[in-house]
Amino acid sequence: MDALFRALGMEPAALVIAIGTFLLLWWILAKWLFGPIRNIQQQRSDEIAGNLSAAETQRDEMQSQRGELEQRLARIEAEERDRIQQATARAHEARDGILDEARQHAEAIVGESREEIQRQREHALADLRDEVADLSIEAATRALRGRLSDDVHRALVSDFIQELERAEGKS
Repeated sequence: MDALFRALGMEPAALVIAIGTFLLLWWILAKWLFGPIRNIQQQRSDEIAGNLSAAETQRDEMQSQRGELEQRLARIEAEERDRIQQATARAHEARDGILDEARQHAEAIVGESREEIQRQREHALADLRDEVADLSIEAATRALRGRLSDDVHRALVSDFIQELERAEGKS
């Protein structure tokens, strides 16, 4: 092997020293450089894993909050629907109340009108009675003045009845 080293222009002792130096350098680098670098990488890896875990926890919390918000929104919508239905019911009740009041008012007006018609009818009948009484007195006066014959008396009564019928036709 000596010949091979010489053919390559290498000294075996220098090669052993170079390999020893390389291994010593490797051991020093591993102890002082690679170890801290591995520790920094491990810390960074742990930090990233912690951040991912925290992000996943936050995502789960956000999903939970989203579910709660959706439930709250559904409750709010249901409450609003109930409020709208209650307002609609109150509006219908108010409308029915107004209609009932208007109906009662109209019935009151109709009742008052009927009473007024009845009063006017009674007044017309009273006027008719007064006129009949006047006609009767006039007929009696004529009968007493002229001592009417039976035929004249019948004609007066017939005229009186016709007068009554005309007076009733007007009322």
